[in-house]
Amino acid sequence: MKEISLFLFCIAGAMVSHLGFGQSVEIDTISSVRSDFSGQKRFTVGLDVFKNVPFLAFNNNLPLPAGQSARLHNRGIVEIVLRGEISDNFYWNGLAGFTRAEVTDPESIARRQEVVGWYGKGGVEWALGQRKRHSKLGIRGMLTYNRYATDLLYEGPSFGDYQTRDVVNNFGIGFEPYYAYDFFLGPRWLLRWETRWSHHLRVIGKGETPYYPGVGVSFGLYDYVVSGGSTLQLHYRFRP
Repeated sequence: MKEISLFLFCIAGAMVSHLGFGQSVEIDTISSVRSDFSGQKRFTVGLDVFKNVPFLAFNNNLPLPAGQSARLHNRGIVEIVLRGEISDNFYWNGLAGFTRAEVTDPESIARRQEVVGWYGKGGVEWALGQRKRHSKLGIRGMLTYNRYATDLLYEGPSFGDYQTRDVVNNFGIGFEPYYAYDFFLGPRWLLRWETRWSHHLRVIGKGETPYYPGVGVSFGLYDYVVSGGSTLQLHYRFRP
């Protein structure tokens, strides 16, 4: 968790340093942005800058709905986002993510669960309404790989407790519709607020997964998980 937080801090610091001091944050004007990119398709690279913040606010101890005693610890997320213009008001986007986390539940047989996950997402989005420069509606497909190493404890009143570790590799597919709103910080920078509703089907693997990387909290669901979320991404816009 500390290494991931340091990595995110360094990247975000390097990106923000390009903004310059004393620059005001405001919704950009269509004329100033279009003059900078006239006749060229826009392309952005972004970094998620929010998903780790609420977790730190819970002091590395987030309750989970899987059980009254289940807790999520040491979660760290890195997500890199790519986005490009296909035509006016139509864009492609892709996302690559990595997550590490730990789930503990002293009242369950699965006392401790180490989670490592990789996932990729890709899709398209469309501009919406009168504020087409800002509002976007999109959909992405996803592929996920997650490794769960679970410490199991079977209490035995007669012959003593039995402990074992179960390691399972999970593969899944899914999709997620999302809504995004872009706040322009200048001709090159934008802050994107995105809200998603993920649907995920595990096609290989087994076991309870209170938290599923790339999807979210499972709310007691097993192979088919539906979960939502909202986050902020900081994007830098390149000339092609």
